[in-house]
Amino acid sequence: RADWCEVDVNCSEGAGWTSQRDATVRIGVRMGASSYWCTGTLVNNVAMDCKPYYLTAKHCGVNESGMDATTGDYNLWRFYFKYQRTNCNTAGGASTSSSVLGCVERGDSEDGGGFSGSDFLLLEGNTATIPASYNPYWAGWDANNTATTGGKCIHHPAGSEKKISTFTGTTVSTTWGGPSGTHWRVNWVETDNGHGVTEGGSSGSALFNNAHRIVGTLTGGASFCDSPNSPDQYGKMSYHWTNNPNSTNDKLKHWLDPDNTGTLVLDGSYSPCNSTGIGETALNNTFGLQPNPAADRLTLVHPEGAPVERIEILDAAGRSVQTVAPTIGDRTVIDLHERAPGIYLVRVRTGDGTDLVQRLVVQGR
Repeated sequence: RADWCEVDVNCSEGAGWTSQRDATVRIGVRMGASSYWCTGTLVNNVAMDCKPYYLTAKHCGVNESGMDATTGDYNLWRFYFKYQRTNCNTAGGASTSSSVLGCVERGDSEDGGGFSGSDFLLLEGNTATIPASYNPYWAGWDANNTATTGGKCIHHPAGSEKKISTFTGTTVSTTWGGPSGTHWRVNWVETDNGHGVTEGGSSGSALFNNAHRIVGTLTGGASFCDSPNSPDQYGKMSYHWTNNPNSTNDKLKHWLDPDNTGTLVLDGSYSPCNSTGIGETALNNTFGLQPNPAADRLTLVHPEGAPVERIEILDAAGRSVQTVAPTIGDRTVIDLHERAPGIYLVRVRTGDGTDLVQRLVVQGR
């Protein structure tokens, strides 16, 4: 069981963090005859295709002898969604019915504890479609090496029901016994319902910044209920991205930015592959974008049978960043030189007042 000072995720400290709660999973780890708990987070990727990617710590997949988990081991790992009490400090256990079984390794830091890197492990679940009843949320992330002031960690200490820990200070760049600058150091604060810390089972949990995006994953630290002000260390997303001493195909960027767009910040979504990621506007494929991904120039092929009145490009936050006058004819060429690499939406207003939307990826030049 979690220690006495931990704070239930559904206490007041979790208000406004429901999406990040729904992205957090308890991981039942199997390594040969041994079993233990870690925490992971369902993460979004730039393709926004609902791939069941779970981000956790590399040391969760390494046994005491330094051996990596095998394919057979990974097939027995279980991911528990919604393993949380229904309300703050509700008596009784949480339901274990919302789970999926098995995964494959996609990327890692090639180090079992951060001694030569940032200690991350990216897994893809064997269950390609996560049931909607599990309320899966694909968390967003920030891969910039930028300190943040204030944020949360949501985790499963000792494999217990989901808890939340709070920091109000500014993250400090540090190390875990290897190269400098691989980890963020944080100190937790006392809140209304306790003094959240981390424990065994919290490993791999996400550190969320004040914009509710992942900036790190837990390697370890000295915090516990009898010493709640001691610091913890989180491997940086920015170091996971490209800096570990691993192959290109093992770097986090290879999997979370598969089209090499150069995107470093991505928001989360409950349904990234069924919506634009901005509200719940459905994507519509009745007009063409050539090429997509694009770099400097984009050709928009007009929808058949409907005159185009207006063309807009929206950024990932839904803000209009470019308005283009449609060309008479069946296509319009759009200059993208002023658009930074990343995910955008192209919105076309037709003569009958219908808005058509498609996702656009702008690549680095």
